[in-house]
Amino acid sequence: MRVGALAVVVWCVAVSAFANVIPVDFCDCTTFPREVLGKYEPLVAALSSPYADVNGDSSMEDTETFECEVGRNAIPDCSCELGLVSAILADPDFTATGGVSHQMVYDVYIHNWAVLRTYLGTDYDILLELLEPLLALIYGHLTIGNGSFGQVESGQYNFSGSGGYAISLIYALPTTSQISPETLDLANYLKLPQYLAFDGDADGDGFSNIDEYMASSSPAEYIAGALDPTLCGSQPIGEGEGEEGEAEGEEGEAEGEEGEAEGEEGEAEGEGEEDPIEDPPMPATTGFTTAFLLSIFLGGGILLLQAGRGRKTWRRAK
Repeated sequence: MRVGALAVVVWCVAVSAFANVIPVDFCDCTTFPREVLGKYEPLVAALSSPYADVNGDSSMEDTETFECEVGRNAIPDCSCELGLVSAILADPDFTATGGVSHQMVYDVYIHNWAVLRTYLGTDYDILLELLEPLLALIYGHLTIGNGSFGQVESGQYNFSGSGGYAISLIYALPTTSQISPETLDLANYLKLPQYLAFDGDADGDGFSNIDEYMASSSPAEYIAGALDPTLCGSQPIGEGEGEEGEAEGEEGEAEGEEGEAEGEEGEAEGEGEEDPIEDPPMPATTGFTTAFLLSIFLGGGILLLQAGRGRKTWRRAK
């Protein structure tokens, strides 16, 4: 932090005397007078939907006119991603082994509140009166903090994630003086993306928040599962996998038994049915022998016949 460090420290010490619970419903924070943002209103145009998802890969161009393309990351913001932040801020006893805790989220949220207030100076009170819900959205997205915000060239910016979207909203705030570069530097704010971003793991159960979301059928199920290390969304961890493994084992056994039955059936068919008997073909040697014997027999008969005729002739001559 580069500006107002002493003021922030004093403020944080003073706030520690109060209960560290922040009751905030980020879906209620999507209603504010958007016309106050002027030409930057397109940055918040999608917030009217409770399923708004505006913290993906995005870009904006602020030259003679303002244009922006706001991307998504597949998880609704106010009901789910920011809803997770809200649930943790409302429960002072929440803590997850290997995951995040209420105190961690509370400290980051309050720190960013104080830093932004310091950076905005005298404009802050005016903005608080006009755009208090929008400021709460900024604190929430900063607390998640993933992504980036950077200038590509003069008047052109790329941003992503909740952290990048929060900085784009700060950029759009109607201030009486130009917003300083350090106010738009995401590195000057505390962040908890390893726990609260879509690819983070809030409860430390090894399943990312997007995994928890995909295994849920409602925002309430998502938040409950993302904060319970025994659940992935609405699915108890381990039970579904065990049942699936058992089912696959039983299916394998059934297939084995079926294969044995088919083998036995094949053997039974082989025993009960015989192929029609056909005379085997005569071997070539046997055919040759038969022909040879026939030739001898016929040849011998001819010789005997000729011999008989010879004897008759001899007798006549004699």
